[in-house]
Amino acid sequence: MEAVANLGLKIIEIPVHYENGFDTEYFRKVCTSNDIKAVVLTPSFHNPKGIVMADNAKKELLAIASMHQVPIIEK
Repeated sequence: MEAVANLGLKIIEIPVHYENGFDTEYFRKVCTSNDIKAVVLTPSFHNPKGIVMADNAKKELLAIASMHQVPIIEK
């Protein structure tokens, strides 16, 4: 993330919840109101919470990212 900041880009954190994992609705709002260059996430065994992104959330994330032409970088 330091490399991203060194490029002068702003990092926007997306909340991750124990119950639902990655907050896709928040991601949708961020994509709508910002010029997002990429999303970096850990969908399998998120550290430190140990959350695994549900398949339906992955599909929704992909749909949102595709609609806004945002590349997905999986860690």
